[in-house]
Amino acid sequence: MISNPRLHLLARNHPMRGYPHDVTAEAILQKSVRYDRNGKPLEVVIPYEDFIDFVETYGLDLTSEEKDAIEGSRRDLAEKRNDNFVGLDEAKRQLGL
Repeated sequence: MISNPRLHLLARNHPMRGYPHDVTAEAILQKSVRYDRNGKPLEVVIPYEDFIDFVETYGLDLTSEEKDAIEGSRRDLAEKRNDNFVGLDEAKRQLGL
């Protein structure tokens, strides 16, 4: 018996099997939750690609500096400080594209 089960995200390095890409996270999790003998959830198994999408979507891969920069940009947008931004053509030029 497990007294304090923890939720684990186990990533498998293979494409999704049996899940169309537009299925909700809830539907996937309902099919991928593993339980102990007492019916308590122990872990969730998701495909590696979905794990990476989750991490990137929620910014879990960003550094503190990157999160601060994003928050600063949001404040600039909210306060209409458009001079702090460059257009697409200028961004491409700066990146050498």
